[in-house]
Formats: sequence, C-alpha cells, structure tokens
Amino acid sequence: MSTSKVTRFDTGVELQPWPEIPEAACVAGKPVQHGHLYFADDAYGLKIGVWHCTPFTSQEKPHGSTEYCIVMEGSASVIGSDGVEHRAGPGEAIFMPKGSLKTWKQTEDCRKFFFIFEDPSGSETDDPAKLQSRVFEAHGPNGKLDAAPIEDTSFLESAVPTHHNHTYHADPSGQLTSGVWDTTAMTTKSGPFPRHELMSILEGSVTIHEEGVGDHVFNAGDTFLVEKGAMISWQNDTYVRKNYVIFEPDEAMARVADAAE
Repeated sequence: MSTSKVTRFDTGVELQPWPEIPEAACVAGKPVQHGHLYFADDAYGLKIGVWHCTPFTSQEKPHGSTEYCIVMEGSASVIGSDGVEHRAGPGEAIFMPKGSLKTWKQTEDCRKFFFIFEDPSGSETDDPAKLQSRVFEAHGPNGKLDAAPIEDTSFLESAVPTHHNHTYHADPSGQLTSGVWDTTAMTTKSGPFPRHELMSILEGSVTIHEEGVGDHVFNAGDTFLVEKGAMISWQNDTYVRKNYVIFEPDEAMARVADAAE
C-alpha cells in the first residue's frame, strides 16, 4: 500500500515536551507546552501539527510567523494592538499574520491544531492594516460568503457545483491564503493535488479517495492535511463548508530561504 499524503489530525495523538517558554516572554503564568508535528518543510518554514499548553499571557510583540490555529479543547484569546480581545473556544479558528502586534492569552489549558508559515523569504506587506489577528467567522464576515464562479470545470466529474468563499488573508509572498469556503454537491476527477491544504470541516461530510490508499471520510469537526502531489479525488454528496489554509510553494522563495542560511 502507498504511503498516505492525507493526514487526519487527532486530539489524542501523543505529544512530546517542547522547549520552555521564557519567563521574560510572559506577563502571567508559567506555561508548560507539549506538541506533535504532522508535517514540516524547513525550506519554506512550514510547521503543521498539534499543541497543548497550560495557562499564560504573553508579552505584546509582533508575531514571528503567519499562523492559523483551530482550538480543540479549552480556549484562547488574541489581543490586538487596538486592545480588542478576540476569544476562540472549541471548533473556532484564530488567525495571526506574521508581524501582527498581539498578546496571546489563556486562562485555561488549550489544545489546538496549527499551521505555521515562517516565510524565510522576508516578504513584507505594503498595507500594515492587513496585519490584524482575528477569529474567523464560520460563515464569513457578517455571516456572508461571496460567490466564487468556477471558470475552469475540467477538474469536475460531476455537474458544476456552486461555490462561495471569503479570503481572510493572503500573505505578501503570494504562497499562502486562508479563509472560509463552501460548495454544493461535487465530485472531482482523480489527479495530483496542486498544493498543501489544511482543512477544517465546519458543516457536512466529504470523502477523499486517495489512489493506492483508499477512502478518507471527514465530517464536521474534523481537521486534515492534504499534501501537494497526493493523488486524490473529492466527493461530497451534500453541502460542505470549511476553513482552509492553502500553501502553494514557490521554488524561487525556497531559493531565497536557502541563500539566507
């Protein structure tokens, strides 16, 4: 059987002790953290996995990476430079762009799935207003997603579905986008997946058929990673809505990263 490039995230996976968070980095608490990496690519600064930590409040500082995380147990808040506190509980997602000035606050233990992009290329946004941490709204801003017309239907096995989307963030390197997306019933042709994508299913159910491996069924509440190059097809027989983080590697950016080392 082939090695799978589709990974189901598990809150019960065994976690390993991670380095101590320095006391100077905190204004409250003595955090103890544990974690597990499902996927890492040092050339692009990708780290994807599970993290658990005891309560603490960090110092305010610019976030060192672009990070999507979905809280699975407990809760956490991110406080922006404007002083507004954005709190997320189980099933809710926090997004922190690289460079965003923020404070991380936990009043209880928190377990989260995360997708971290450190972006060693040094790309910077030309609009500082975009550097705002936020909690994703599950149906998009004010409960509304924008229509996302499908121009190229060659990937479809089924009739053309209806898609909606809201992109919460597109990073300045042009490699990462994150947001909320939905679709009516859809079946795609099998083929190589063109990107890395972390998906958190918010509503509905999807079957990912992976050639040489079999079927992966994901329901509301599940988070999973599909790696670039995975030979898959997608099938959902009813409406599906998801949070997503898409990473499309740019080899030129990797070369920049290598040159900087």
